[in-house]
Amino acid sequence: MPPANPEKKKKKRVKKKKQAKDDDFNEAAGIVQKLKQRYQNKKEDSEVIKDPIIKNGKLLHPTRYLSIIERGQKAQQSRLQVPDPPENLIQTKWICALCQRYSCSDNLGDLFGPYYIEIDTTKPIPTFLFADGITASTTVKQSIEIYLHGRCALWSENLYFFGGKFPKLDERLYKYWETLCELCKERGASINYKANCYAHFYCLDCLGYKFDNSNLSISGISKTAENIIV
Repeated sequence: MPPANPEKKKKKRVKKKKQAKDDDFNEAAGIVQKLKQRYQNKKEDSEVIKDPIIKNGKLLHPTRYLSIIERGQKAQQSRLQVPDPPENLIQTKWICALCQRYSCSDNLGDLFGPYYIEIDTTKPIPTFLFADGITASTTVKQSIEIYLHGRCALWSENLYFFGGKFPKLDERLYKYWETLCELCKERGASINYKANCYAHFYCLDCLGYKFDNSNLSISGISKTAENIIV
């Protein structure tokens, strides 16, 4: 029997190896294409509409305008995804549970919430959150709704936002409500700005304290306590 042709065998092996590479390349290319379709946000220049135009009798809005509308719709859906209110809920004033100021007061920004906590009658009840004539029951378990300024919450001692909620929010709030602000003497002081001294974000900001978001440090003072508007 004649010996097998080594060149022929070598060619067959090369062909199989090349085919395996092609299969791997095609598979990788398919994965890349799927990832691009899912995560790529940038559009080609030919797909971007810079100014409103009429095409085939239809008004086409600019791409940037449509993106803004889409973000607004997603934000609205996020606001609607809030937990169901508990039973025996006492509706409170639409003010910050810490600095006691309204939404968008000065540079405080909007209020976030509502968050719900149960009233603990053994601790100081934040009556400043209640409308006139509203009191908490001493026999029935009740809850209240809470709103917070983003900056007031961010700089509060031991208050963290995780998984769409504030862990141990009720425990933290009752501690803040027991603490008087060193500057305005109102309850809800949550920011430890120097040794054993607590204040509201608003009061410190009015005094000219600087808040460094990069390392969450507070420093500097350029005004006097008389400049605080209370």
